[in-house]
Amino acid sequence: MLRTLFPLAAASTDPFVTAVTNFFTYLISVGQSVALVVAVFSVIVAGLLWATSNGNTRQIERAKGALIAAGIGFFIVMVAHTLAQVLQNAIPTGVN
Repeated sequence: MLRTLFPLAAASTDPFVTAVTNFFTYLISVGQSVALVVAVFSVIVAGLLWATSNGNTRQIERAKGALIAAGIGFFIVMVAHTLAQVLQNAIPTGVN
């Protein structure tokens, strides 16, 4: 069934298919690295907001919101990466 859905993937010796697969693998890797850097930066900024709040409840809530947003964003990126890996492994490679 997967061969009918992905007819180009069945010919793994095709240099174009190999190049496209390698390109998308590279894009996934770069995207995950950028997301990790952004998540760490967001957590640091939220921590600084919290540390400099001096008991100001509005700023504490803002810091909490930033931490939650960073966590949710990083979780979405990890789920997307996992889904991309599962789909990449599900596509037949043409090797019988």
